[in-house]
Amino acid sequence: KDLSPIEVAARKTNDGYFLEAMIPSKVFGGFTPESGDRIKLSVDFSDTDIPAALQELLLSPTERVWGKSGTFSELEFV
Repeated sequence: KDLSPIEVAARKTNDGYFLEAMIPSKVFGGFTPESGDRIKLSVDFSDTDIPAALQELLLSPTERVWGKSGTFSELEFV
């Protein structure tokens, strides 16, 4: 799947980071969200500081249980 239309911006805050993403609805494969719609989302962060490496570190919440959407993050469309 082509994810190149996704735009991401981040900034450091006093207690972490604020992340914002623009994800075109075509990435969701037919789901056209409206403002206020919410979905559950599983998000992991991958970090690498070496250009040749695909991944050095994967950050994943410990309370999330795969297959149990109640433990996933919630995404609200604006």
